[in-house]
Amino acid sequence: MDIELQEEIMLKYDGYFRLYWDRESNMKYGFQCADGWAELIEVLMLEIHDYITMNNLKPFQFLQVKEKFGALRIYVDTEDFRVLDLINKTEALSTKVCEYCGMLENVGMTTSGWMHAICRKCFIEGKTNQTKWSNKTISDFFKEMEENAKKELNEISR
Repeated sequence: MDIELQEEIMLKYDGYFRLYWDRESNMKYGFQCADGWAELIEVLMLEIHDYITMNNLKPFQFLQVKEKFGALRIYVDTEDFRVLDLINKTEALSTKVCEYCGMLENVGMTTSGWMHAICRKCFIEGKTNQTKWSNKTISDFFKEMEENAKKELNEISR
């Protein structure tokens, strides 16, 4: 992500990103995703900050924010179920949002090499070096994989 964009978010919610300035932390790499997910992160931070403030809780630290298997992955040092639920929902939503431009329409996935949630327009413009695109979303891809695995297990157990 663009360094100015990520630092704007980190400075706005400074209490959660102190590890960014710790050179021993994975946060030293910043947000390891493209700019299209900045709004998702911003909305998540607003929801978390409101929850923490309303309940008079102590801010926790973000340990890592990155793209993995075409989805946003967020690691934190809290076990608060409400916070973890907000993070899980954001991660799931990221598979339907173009990582490069933030578009919600016509989002699919790259299918050659690395998986990316990417809209058709960004793919055509060459925002990724991947050569194949599918109109299937990453969440649909993983649901299909899970269903196929269940079928195979059922067949094996017969």
